[in-house]
Amino acid sequence: MKGAKGLTGPAGGTVYFFSGFPAASASYYLPAFRGTASLTSSDITTEFTILSSRTLLNLRVKAEANVTKDVTFTVWRNGVATTITCTMTSGTASATDLVHAVSASQSDPIAVQVSHTAGAPGGTYFNVTLETT
Repeated sequence: MKGAKGLTGPAGGTVYFFSGFPAASASYYLPAFRGTASLTSSDITTEFTILSSRTLLNLRVKAEANVTKDVTFTVWRNGVATTITCTMTSGTASATDLVHAVSASQSDPIAVQVSHTAGAPGGTYFNVTLETT
């Protein structure tokens, strides 16, 4: 069906994707899509901007190989950590938070922080997805 501004797209949420190599720093932000990690959440390469009010949920993280130390992933909204978080424990390659959800308003910047003890956690590549409804 053709609407006033073009074709009508499917209803439903969006999946945001963050992907990158871990850094030796104890805390950093994964780039949106793919690229180099950043030490600040306000780096334009590490954020998505929410286009309309949504609920953020279902954080899923996968690594190419088992990590060698515990690694925590936390979703940030407007420069503040949310309750959406999961920890990939040493010797594993995945983690999820399918319990917590937070509201996000139009134009809110969204980022994913990675935390671990100093030194890279095994040199593996992280892929992170975050859903919206």
